Amino acid sequence: LVTGLRDKMALFWSNHFVTQISEYACAPAAYKYLVCLQENALGNFKDFVRAIGLDAAMLIYLNGSGNFKAEPNENYARELYELFTLGRDNGYTQEDITETARALTGHVVFPCPIVSFLEELWDEGEKTIFGRTGNWGYDDVIDILFAERADAIATHICRKIYRFFVSHENPDEDLIAELALSMLDHEWEIAPVLQLLLSSEHFFSEEIIGIQIKSPIELTLGTFTELGMELGGDEELQEGLQEIVDFLGQTTFQPINVAGWPGHRSWISTAFLQARWQGVIFLVVYLFESQPQMLADLAIKLSNDSTDPAVVTRVIMDSLSVRPLESALYERATVVFKAGIPEGYFTDGLWNLGWEQAPYQVLLLMIHLFKLPEFQLT
Repeated sequence: LVTGLRDKMALFWSNHFVTQISEYACAPAAYKYLVCLQENALGNFKDFVRAIGLDAAMLIYLNGSGNFKAEPNENYARELYELFTLGRDNGYTQEDITETARALTGHVVFPCPIVSFLEELWDEGEKTIFGRTGNWGYDDVIDILFAERADAIATHICRKIYRFFVSHENPDEDLIAELALSMLDHEWEIAPVLQLLLSSEHFFSEEIIGIQIKSPIELTLGTFTELGMELGGDEELQEGLQEIVDFLGQTTFQPINVAGWPGHRSWISTAFLQARWQGVIFLVVYLFESQPQMLADLAIKLSNDSTDPAVVTRVIMDSLSVRPLESALYERATVVFKAGIPEGYFTDGLWNLGWEQAPYQVLLLMIHLFKLPEFQLT
């Protein structure tokens, strides 16, 4: 459970502390960036901010590696405040950005992914950041930021976490305030915030469940996992999964811009909806062609080897849906699952999931389910 949550949070942070591999084109840097996300995903947010700013991928992407005393570059300083900690136009000025950029000078990436600090390239002069004046360097920036703007940081980050797990629309500001207070009380630890959110009554309330649209990664890998599939050494399947996610607009290590993928409704369009169907259908067809018995075994496990097609249909649909569906949807799906088999075989108890045709029936049912609007929700 913790591993799954860590991976989900690593995905979240990859869309928060954004880099684009096309800008740094260095596989070792991409690996180190991923490790940084995973190691800090459930850790301390202040430590995370300190670490990510010295990550090779980030230094190259936001020009920190070209930020020198003689010619300061403000890109990382601006995004540190605008996107990574405070939020747009929230508690910082252009002067804070300019002075912060000076304090962050001196780091280089060469050869990639090795990060070095060259003191001769650092601006050793006095800087004034959030009203504090001193001979500030990299660590000082982080300490001053978290000391002077703690409330704003906690609220901004907890609102993003809420939007990721709960809802992009109509956020519960009272709960967000509770999450922010928890982050402050626990000195920037992320895990207690998640524990509070994921155990709250709000998180499990009827109006919250199933209102977000799955991202391509959640859609593809979530379906992959729910079908009981494993990658193993299957390079064709690995490439197929990556191609599906890329085609649906969520290329790993390549968010659309520094602000990341907007998510939710942006994942759905007329063209993308068809592609989303095709992507998950590819997975279940691949499973049917390579290991058809797995589909029957899944149905047997979920239904306790029921011989009632309506029961089998319902449990399979419920296992792949986030909330119960309308009765009419189960009824139509049951017709699909029966696959034209004469009704007498079901009423007389002649049919069961051991039939040779059972995997094909499960395949048809899943293809039908994948095309339902409800399947796109999480």
